[in-house]
Amino acid sequence: MGPFWAKPNEFLTGLSAAAGIAVINSIGNFGGFIGPSVVGTMSSWAGSVYRWLSLVGVPLLVSAYYFLFELEFFDKYIDQ
Repeated sequence: MGPFWAKPNEFLTGLSAAAGIAVINSIGNFGGFIGPSVVGTMSSWAGSVYRWLSLVGVPLLVSAYYFLFELEFFDKYIDQ
């Protein structure tokens, strides 16, 4: 989790860095609020929590892939 929080500070300074960290925090708070409700609703609808937890893991794996391998695409725009 540490590299995720450090990423805005690599290319943002001052108030922009604070705003970037605030956005990360807001997304985390929103996910913490809505996630349990969605998983509970879907697991009661499907009858099993395991199906829906595997579907929740797919976006996690996709985002990890883009963070690790595709982030170089944005670096050429940040350096300008």
